[in-house]
Order: sequence, then structure tokens, then C-alpha cells
Amino acid sequence: MDQGFEGNERELLRDIIDKIELSVSALQDRSRGRPPFEITCEQDIHDLLYSVLKPVFPESRVEEYTTKHADSTKKIDIVVPEVGTGIEIKYVRDKSHAGEVGDELKIDIESYHVHDDCENMIAVIWDSESYIDDPHNFENDLEGPRTFDGRQFPVEIDIIG
Repeated sequence: MDQGFEGNERELLRDIIDKIELSVSALQDRSRGRPPFEITCEQDIHDLLYSVLKPVFPESRVEEYTTKHADSTKKIDIVVPEVGTGIEIKYVRDKSHAGEVGDELKIDIESYHVHDDCENMIAVIWDSESYIDDPHNFENDLEGPRTFDGRQFPVEIDIIG
């Protein structure tokens, strides 16, 4: 971790996620005729976010599996051990998919808590076309602390795009 940062590492992580759209904007007007960076799928968001997080949180890892829970494992998009956070990334493709994202996240929440390096979860949802009808209610429905095996597991939802 950069010794020049004087704040909380968790706040730094949140700040990076909250401002990832600025990185996308900066890559729209590229020099020497290079095409703009476009977000067209979940992997684009994943790659961009990981490339920004890795220098700041060098222990970050991608696509790591949880231990077996309810007879299945789940792949975590990005694990940031320095702050005990699992990051799930979603890309809302269309209006019908917007209705499925909440259910997908409920399954993810049930799985992430079993990973040794995940004390909390942040879901980053790219919805540049505003397919989610009511983002405020969507966040309120999924966000907040959960309790698993007597342990608190905070969940944050961040709709961007």
C-alpha cells in the first residue's frame, strides 16, 4: 500500500470504485487516433477495475473460487485481501436482464461469505442505459449487513455507468 495515503484503505477502495467512470471517460478521447475504450460486456468492466486496483492493492486476485457451500462453489470476480473484500461485477445487458441481476446477486451474497479473504462484498453494476427501473430501491433491497454463522457480512451495491 502506498505510504502517502493517509485515509482508510476501505475508503480508498470505495473511492476507486465510485470514480471508475472517470477512467472510462478519460479513455474515450485517446491520442494518436486510437479507438476509445468501450464498455460492452462484464469483462470490460472487470479488466478496467482490476487494472486500477492492482497497483494500489497488490494482493488483489481475479476469478478466485469460494470453498464449497451448499454443494457448489462460486467464482469471485475480484478479491481484495488487504480490505477483506470480494467484488462482484455485473453488466446489465438489457431490460429483461435488469430483472435477473438482483437474483444473481442474492446467490453471490450467499456464496462470497465463505471465502477466507472476504469479510464483506461490493457489487459493482454497470447500467449505462438505465435498465434498472428504480436503482435506489434495487440498492436498498440488496445492500446491508447479512449474518452467516453468527458473523456479520456487509454488502454494498454500487450502480454505475
